[in-house]
Amino acid sequence: ILNLAKDKARLVAGDGGGARVRYRMFNTDMHTGPIADVGEVLRALGVEVHEESLSAHCHRKGTCATSLKVLTRDNAMMLGDHPELDDAAGLAVTRRLQAAVFDAYKSGGGPADADMVMCAHPASLCEAFLPLGR
Repeated sequence: ILNLAKDKARLVAGDGGGARVRYRMFNTDMHTGPIADVGEVLRALGVEVHEESLSAHCHRKGTCATSLKVLTRDNAMMLGDHPELDDAAGLAVTRRLQAAVFDAYKSGGGPADADMVMCAHPASLCEAFLPLGR
């Protein structure tokens, strides 16, 4: 999920030799692989990548979530479809987590300050950030 509709003027920094557009990406995932691959490419393009990993192996990369609010390894898996719940109950769980994430970040920080958010494993993690416009 990308939100590139922000005011681009604040993203442009020039040193007289030309302007460069700088973006910030926020990532949270249950696996370190997707962001490792994508992050390497984006960093080479000048994107600042902030990782808050919920992976059991994040300690190997030093990317474990330290400032992530609301979402944990346990509740993050409750976003999206739930085979054990009917559609209404699953949607209610997702909406409660979305509301809690919105309340935690509505004044800024983490995903609220990013220009884009990436969630790949599971992709439903990004549902938590939709109320923030990310």
